[in-house]
Amino acid sequence: MDILLCQLDRSYVSALSSYHRALQQRNRLLRDLSFRPDLIDTLEVWDEQLCRYGGAVIRERKRFVEKLNEVIVSVHSRLTGGSEKIEALYDLDTEEEAFREKLVFNRERDIQQKITSAGPHRDD
Repeated sequence: MDILLCQLDRSYVSALSSYHRALQQRNRLLRDLSFRPDLIDTLEVWDEQLCRYGGAVIRERKRFVEKLNEVIVSVHSRLTGGSEKIEALYDLDTEEEAFREKLVFNRERDIQQKITSAGPHRDD
C-alpha cells in the first residue's frame, strides 16, 4: 500500500519519510537513554513528531482503503454476480486520536526494550 500511495501522492511520501526519520531518531534515543538518562526530556519532542507525521500516514492509508473498497466492491460484485462480497481492511496498530496516549502508555516498555512499540510502522 505504501508503494502505491507514494506513487500517487507526494504529500504522503513526505509524511511517510518524515515519520520514518522521527521513528529512527526516537529509537536511537531509546537506545541512548541507558547511557544518557538526562536525555529523557527529549523523548516528548520525538513523540510529538511521530504523532504529527504518523497521523498524516494513518489518515492517508484509511482514505486509500476507503477508495480502494469503492472500486473493488463494485468490480468483484460484477464478477461474482453479487454472490460474494469483498472488502480490503486496514488493520491499524492505533487510531490517530489515540496514538499519543499509546506512546505515553508504552513509554516504560519502549525504554526497556529500546524500540518504539506503537504506531503506523506496526500496521498491517
